[in-house]
Amino acid sequence: SKNQNEVIAGVNALARLKYSGTKIQLISRVRNRFEELESNASPDVLFALTQSYGILLVQRKSISKKLVSFLAYDTAEIDYALSRIIFVNRGNWQNEDWYKKIFNTLSRTSTKNKGIINYLDYVAKSYMEKPNGFPIVEKFLLDWLKNSDYSPREERFGKLFDSVSSEYLSQRDELERFITQLFNSEYSVAHSLAGEFVSSNSLRKRTHLRFSKSVLKQLTMDDLVYISRKMIAQVYQSKEAATFAYSLLNKNPTDKSVWSLVYELLAEIIGPNYLDTTISFMKAEKKKTKARSRLRLCDKIIAKLEKDIERLEAIPRLKECYVSQNHSYLAHREHQKMMRKSMDQANEGSLINFVTRVSLKYGRGSFITVNDEVTNPTPMVTHSTSMELPRSEVHHPVYGALQRLNYRMAKRGE
Repeated sequence: SKNQNEVIAGVNALARLKYSGTKIQLISRVRNRFEELESNASPDVLFALTQSYGILLVQRKSISKKLVSFLAYDTAEIDYALSRIIFVNRGNWQNEDWYKKIFNTLSRTSTKNKGIINYLDYVAKSYMEKPNGFPIVEKFLLDWLKNSDYSPREERFGKLFDSVSSEYLSQRDELERFITQLFNSEYSVAHSLAGEFVSSNSLRKRTHLRFSKSVLKQLTMDDLVYISRKMIAQVYQSKEAATFAYSLLNKNPTDKSVWSLVYELLAEIIGPNYLDTTISFMKAEKKKTKARSRLRLCDKIIAKLEKDIERLEAIPRLKECYVSQNHSYLAHREHQKMMRKSMDQANEGSLINFVTRVSLKYGRGSFITVNDEVTNPTPMVTHSTSMELPRSEVHHPVYGALQRLNYRMAKRGE
């Protein structure tokens, strides 16, 4: 038929027939007919053919070679059909070479093709639930970061690969290994992804991450310097940065080069930005170890940072740094206006507008009336949140920004 809709309907019907017994030989004739159609097929017919081959795969495994050949078309429509096929068959053929070939090739998928990424996300998660599945997923993700148009500024990785992110965050050892590999990558998007994983782990208030010991053992000294720079450029949380830096000792705690690198990171880069936090961290680590090299390192870092604090406290404050009471009052009033405006905007269309509200003028508790009886007073409490900023961001923000930029752009071996 020359009618495209009739051709597509015929292709779909032939794929859904049961070829058993004496009819099993008919699959070869159906396949030959499909190949004839493929030579002059429109994009819609090619899409139907791809789906049909996926359906016939259950009845004849050799059709998998044909599915692999469809990767050459390199179109979003065909890739979508292939991604759905490996998603549907993820429990049957995951260890087959042709299945891995399709999965790895689809690492070229653009972030705009959310449907394909959703299927790939589920396939990757399925691999991660099987023994030795993490290396397959890591290879795919590293290729995807290299080949796709992914940009961390435009969209979070966790939003695209939600299942993969959740699985990594629940597997600490695998996450640390993958993060170490990401920091050791040559691609800046990989470093950004590592920083996103660290932030997600910190938001969940889980144990601070560190560099994987198994990966560190395989790295050279140039590699250690490289991953340290990328970590400093991407990790903004003080305790996480200190934990990563200190974990470099797992490479070889008695090696003078490693020892000096850890000292420089904690005493010269991280420590001056987070003095009290770094001192507390080093004191805690000192209690956990009896190794002489580690004890000596902790003592040296603590002594250096305490001297920095003494030096800073000895500097007299300039009068220009004091804020007048009038300026403080004006700043506080403007802040209250902004908060009130934000609350009014948030309450627009809210159910809270249908109830009576009484503004509290004074007091330390509140109560309500139920059935003409007054409840016991509920004490009011204060709540606040804070974030520790690097000292360089306050005293010299331009220097702090340039330092991180230099670490982001630094090449291996420099």
